[in-house]
Amino acid sequence: SGNPFSYVYGTGPVRDQGTSETNDLLFIPTTSQLNAMTFVTGTGYALSAADQKAAFEAYINQDEYLSKHRGQYAERNGGRLPFQNIVDLKLVQDFNVKLYNHKYQFQLTYDIFNFTNMLNRTWGRTYFLSNDQFALVKYAGATGSLTPSYSFNPITNNTPWGVSTSVAPSYSARWVSQLGIRFKF
Repeated sequence: SGNPFSYVYGTGPVRDQGTSETNDLLFIPTTSQLNAMTFVTGTGYALSAADQKAAFEAYINQDEYLSKHRGQYAERNGGRLPFQNIVDLKLVQDFNVKLYNHKYQFQLTYDIFNFTNMLNRTWGRTYFLSNDQFALVKYAGATGSLTPSYSFNPITNNTPWGVSTSVAPSYSARWVSQLGIRFKF
């Protein structure tokens, strides 16, 4: 399976650890608990409170891990990135040359890193999630009655991770090839 990651709150201390503590593990609310939650609206939040609740409910239902752990705190490293499979290919051909009673050997190599991505652009992808944690819901503070409030912005494509943009052969989500020649004497 893919790399593990944790679902966390985005900002602010949810527990009493002080103002510098962030990224507490997320409590995954049941449907009734979610309906009782207060969501903030206004500047910086694209959706109304009701729309945020509906979007959050839809996100929980479509996520395999979150939907199975409703009413619980998310476990550290409970979520998983998609499975990654990288196949590298190396072709080697030796050539022998006899010159002035000496035998010389040339070796021609062709390496393809992430060969499966060369065959199909959606294969061989590598995925990345910063700090191995995803801030699903933002804690927005407490209102006058000390009721906590939250904000939720829907996630693009319902995935918190992105495709790696590294060009290093061992981390690249794209195929890379190189031609090599070696002379043995």
